[in-house]
Amino acid sequence: MHSGVESGSPAGEEAVKAFETSISRNSNSHSHSELGKLLFKSGEIDRAIAELKLATAIDPEDAAPLYVLAQAYRRKGQPVEANQMLTRVHQLHSDEHNQNLKKQLIKLVRQDTGPISQAQAR
Repeated sequence: MHSGVESGSPAGEEAVKAFETSISRNSNSHSHSELGKLLFKSGEIDRAIAELKLATAIDPEDAAPLYVLAQAYRRKGQPVEANQMLTRVHQLHSDEHNQNLKKQLIKLVRQDTGPISQAQAR
């Protein structure tokens, strides 16, 4: 998940505000998705889920927000919902493309998610 800025930094906070302003002017899947990614990275899981759900409602064929939504559900301790999102991601891709996606997803999981603490798992 690359939003181009570090969450929690002044640049990260500025990016969140910029996406919120963009959405208020012209709601689109990309802006909701990027805002959801930033919120996820900063630990605002509930807000991230709301934004990512909006992104997927606007563009149900875009696998990127679905994947991040799956990770947000996983972090929130909702494995059933996480698995549903991952199933949708899988369904969006052909077998050939799925091999590349699988490699990217594994890389993202390793890069962007750490072990879930017992408190987060509840």
